[in-house]
Amino acid sequence: MPKLTRKTATVELADGTIHTDIRIINPDVLLYGETATRHKWPAMTVKNEVGTVPHIDYENTFTAWAALKRLGLYEAGWEVFSKKDCLQVVVEVTEVDPTQPAADPDSGSS
Repeated sequence: MPKLTRKTATVELADGTIHTDIRIINPDVLLYGETATRHKWPAMTVKNEVGTVPHIDYENTFTAWAALKRLGLYEAGWEVFSKKDCLQVVVEVTEVDPTQPAADPDSGSS
């Protein structure tokens, strides 16, 4: 049986703000997929039976930006975030016990 996981991000911005426990949810991931396809961002490639995943940095950064925007914690667009304001993103994935209620996905601390 597949296991449920939860993604949370910690983001450090150029102005010194550090946002912690930013929950990345499915709409953030779907927005990344749509945007990556539209802009032809790097995707996973397999050569000589070895896979490379250059897109993981794009995905983590984009989904963290999307979550911050959704939560009203960041105003500027993707280009400003990715090229200027975002100094570091760390995304943690944890297993979720499906028998326990989830925290509100629209809550994020800063």
